[in-house]
Amino acid sequence: MELERPAQFVHRHHELLQVGAQSLASPGDAPALRAGCCQLMASALHLGRSTGVMDAQALVERWISVAKQHGAAE
Repeated sequence: MELERPAQFVHRHHELLQVGAQSLASPGDAPALRAGCCQLMASALHLGRSTGVMDAQALVERWISVAKQHGAAE
C-alpha cells in the first residue's frame, strides 16, 4: 500500500503532477488552460497537505503573490 511507503507515495504523485503539467504545454483554448492550471494547483496543494510537509495557507499565499507578480488579476 502506498501509504505504508511515504516516499514512494510522494514520488508517484509527483510523477502524476508532471504529467498534468506537461499536458498544459499545448492547451486548445484559454478556458482549458485555466481549468488545467486550477486542477494542477489543487493536486499539488492536496499532496503537500496530505504529506504534512508544508503549511497549506502559506503555500496558497505564496502562489497568489507569484501570480500577481506575473500579471494575475484580483
